[in-house]
Amino acid sequence: MKMLKMEKLLAGMCLMLGMTQAAQAAFMMTVEDASILPAGSSKVTISDNGTGDFSALTDKIVFVGAVGNFDLSVNTGIFGTDPNRLHLSIVGNTSLTSGGTLEVAITKTGLTNATALYQYVGALGGALNGSVGYRAWVDTTNTAFGTETLLGDISDTVSKGFSLASINGAAAITSGVPYSLTLLATMAVGANQAGSLDASLTEVPVPAAVWLFGSGLLGLFGFSSRKKTTSIAA
Repeated sequence: MKMLKMEKLLAGMCLMLGMTQAAQAAFMMTVEDASILPAGSSKVTISDNGTGDFSALTDKIVFVGAVGNFDLSVNTGIFGTDPNRLHLSIVGNTSLTSGGTLEVAITKTGLTNATALYQYVGALGGALNGSVGYRAWVDTTNTAFGTETLLGDISDTVSKGFSLASINGAAAITSGVPYSLTLLATMAVGANQAGSLDASLTEVPVPAAVWLFGSGLLGLFGFSSRKKTTSIAA
């Protein structure tokens, strides 16, 4: 009897652990027309292979539907590995009477890497009459859509075509500590207009020798500064 209770307890603990692990490793997307108030009222959240995802593939989300003043939007988010990377593609057209600001974000949680300094390179391109925006974050609290460390923020006002590149951020990652990556792209267009854009974020480890060399230069700079200060004081 006691053995049966113990087995049930262990089974429950394993189930809880499995649920926790699943919650930590996830790929998600949000789609919103930011011109609709109150903020967030038009937001749609889609989980990988969940309701609203038109793709059956893992780490690929395709959402097709009307959002706010956008009669139709087709949004595709992809997460890839080796190296870790996010890619977001947005196509949308507004209603005959109202413009809008389509904001689409994708996030991947539960990422782990070897201890190193990582560089994050991003690019943005597309075609529309309006304005675009692009932001990306790494979050060592492993929060979905977490904004702990901003890797880059670019925006511009364009006409017809554009190609904006790039962001170039960096973050130190500790081995075994899970973290999240998030990419947010914004497309604002007027009434009865269409636009499209592509945004990407790629994680690249900085070679250890370069990192150590840089750290050494910083150390030498600090030593030199202290030496000068001591000489002046003397």
